[in-house]
Amino acid sequence: MQFKIGDRIGKGNVPFEEYQKVELGTIIDIDHDGNLSIKWDYDSSICRITAPYNLLSEEEARQRWSLLEIEWTQLNKAIEEKLTAAGKLVDEAKDLAKNNGQDLFHMWDAVQPLMTSLRNVGWSTSSLRC
Repeated sequence: MQFKIGDRIGKGNVPFEEYQKVELGTIIDIDHDGNLSIKWDYDSSICRITAPYNLLSEEEARQRWSLLEIEWTQLNKAIEEKLTAAGKLVDEAKDLAKNNGQDLFHMWDAVQPLMTSLRNVGWSTSSLRC
């Protein structure tokens, strides 16, 4: 895509993240080598882009972001269903321990596989073992 000064553009290679917005900006300069200077909407600084191949027009960037948002929403729903089911299993394990006079909190060996899974996805806190 050929850009010119004043064009509104968006980043084309940004992965979707919850609570993030499509990253848009305005081309404010193009040097003799074709490098772009962009003033991004989210930042007060000016960024020099030497590889404009991953930039899209504002419209294309918004469309791409909308598709990523739809895909993320579907994925989030599927993951939420899995984790809701996992939560129910933890509740059942707690009830099983309680019905047998035990406290799941103190059954570290039994809980270890769950804790390992949580650590494997980056969920850890010192309070989990207190």
